Amino acid sequence: MKNISIILPVYNEKDTIEHFVIQFLSFFNENIDTDKYSFELVFVNDGSTDETSKILSKVFKEYHFIRVLNFSRNFGKENALFAGLKYAKGDIIIPIDVDLQ
Repeated sequence: MKNISIILPVYNEKDTIEHFVIQFLSFFNENIDTDKYSFELVFVNDGSTDETSKILSKVFKEYHFIRVLNFSRNFGKENALFAGLKYAKGDIIIPIDVDLQ
């Protein structure tokens, strides 16, 4: 089975994280052969100052496929993506914005 890693750099995204997880689960379960592929969501919290960290902690506890990296301060999206790429364990790695754009 191949594993897909989705890299999600986040900065002050408290309102979009849970919505993203629900939409992603719906898409994955409807469109991907789960006998051939598994997945992980790697959220990289780039020093958010809102409640992003709290929301990430909540979804981390709810779903076994979520992994979270927390930066001590904002290092920028490129550094967050790089950290996610180094941390991901997937055979296939896809970066995406959590706002679904």
